[in-house]
This record gives sequence, C-alpha cells and structure tokens, in this order.
Amino acid sequence: GGQADATAAVIDSKIKLVGLGDFTVSTRPALLFGGYDTEWRLPFTVESHTNSHGVSLFGGGGLAYNMDDLGDTDAMVTGGLDVALARRLIVDLTINYIWQSSISDDDTEFMATLNYGF
Repeated sequence: GGQADATAAVIDSKIKLVGLGDFTVSTRPALLFGGYDTEWRLPFTVESHTNSHGVSLFGGGGLAYNMDDLGDTDAMVTGGLDVALARRLIVDLTINYIWQSSISDDDTEFMATLNYGF
C-alpha cells in the first residue's frame, strides 16, 4: 500500500542478471492484485552482497503499470533491503516512487513480502 492507495497482494521475484564484484544487477518483477486491476512493476536494481547480519541493500529504477487504475506505464525509482531470516527465507522491504505523468501525480508505495530463495 501507499499514500491513499488500496492494499494489494503481491507476487514478486528477484532474478540476478550479472555480478559486478561486490555488487549484483537484478530485475525484481512484481504483480499486484486487489488494489486496482492487476498492476505490475519492473525495476532493475543494483544490490550489495548480504552482510554478516543477513541484510542486503538495493536501489534502482524501472517501470510501473496501471497505477490508480489508469492503464498507464510510468517511470519509477525503487529502493529497499532484503533481510535473510534463514538460509532460503528472505523478507523483502521495498519503497517505490512513481511519476504518474497522465494525471500530474506522484505516488509512493511500500511493499513487504516473504520470499523463498532458490
């Protein structure tokens, strides 16, 4: 959910694209259900390796589709952290900032998901 937005269920993933020394580049596609009609997010991120406390920071940018039930695709920036609860169980906390050009409105959303790593 975000500022004045309905709460939605989220199915998300992280797909590593390339390693760059101490960092990796990934895409983190997500589908959102229940807030409006089906929405999707397609960010590309750079993330740090997991530290000794099981935390990895990430940030990047991408596209957001169908914010506020408008059917538009808009630019967004994203950031957050992944927290390892166990070897393959990860909590992902994400903040997206989306520019909605068709209605001159910007939108901020927060997502928290529980993920299984393969």
